[in-house]
Amino acid sequence: MVNPLARRLILFGVLAAALFSPRARAEDVAVSSSTTPTEPAYVYKGDRMRDPFIPLNGQGGATMDSAIAKVDMGPFNPAGAELKGILKTPTGRWALIRTTDGLTYMVQNGRVYDPKRKLISGFQGIVKEKSVVILAPGNQEFELRTKKDEEAAKKQ
Repeated sequence: MVNPLARRLILFGVLAAALFSPRARAEDVAVSSSTTPTEPAYVYKGDRMRDPFIPLNGQGGATMDSAIAKVDMGPFNPAGAELKGILKTPTGRWALIRTTDGLTYMVQNGRVYDPKRKLISGFQGIVKEKSVVILAPGNQEFELRTKKDEEAAKKQ
């Protein structure tokens, strides 16, 4: 059993520690006013890891026609996309399309599917023997061919 005097001393010590604890000084808390909003808040120093602010899915790289680039297609933009291949199955033809942002889309039976195999509304796709025609909103039409077929067409 604790002595009542000892109990009071412990309580007094706890209260004194709470009331008289060192507080943060004003110069420790004050934010430097020399920074401007245009300066970056963080600068990557290139230690052993990759820059965390660069997206992992790439930036694209293919140039697009300026008239087509101005049209907002939403998440799927067939302008500048590349036909990677056409698969022939008993149920029909499938086409694999890679966009400039590095995502792969599929076209089958007139429908365009995103990388998670969800239907993209507003777009229709026609898979031909050696090409794919994408019909976008606003009556825009994009015909995509494989690189091999485009090079063969240029030689002729």
